[in-house]
Amino acid sequence: MDRIVKYSFVIIAIIIALVACINNKNTEKELLSDKKLVEVLYDIHIADGLLTANVLPKEEIYNDTNIYYSVFKKHNITKLQFEATIDYYIKNDYRKLESLYDKVLESLNTSKGQLQAQ
Repeated sequence: MDRIVKYSFVIIAIIIALVACINNKNTEKELLSDKKLVEVLYDIHIADGLLTANVLPKEEIYNDTNIYYSVFKKHNITKLQFEATIDYYIKNDYRKLESLYDKVLESLNTSKGQLQAQ
């Protein structure tokens, strides 16, 4: 649990840094749905765990960002859509972003419990 929370804050910091570089106008149309955002953030945390745990062979990872782009591809979104959504919530509805992040942590904890039960 502590490890997940620690990595959550690292991911949030990275996301904020990435979003700070964006300078475009966001419309509701290009934002990810709440459900989709939770799914993407969940998978980003799983990808981050794979990277930090060194469970993937080096030849399968060209660089750290490659694995994150595979998350975007899996969900059929672009990096810009993801960043625009995060940017929107940081600027306009940070409490909702926190609420969505609570759902991500809940899903990660459920998955962790299921793995430990096996």
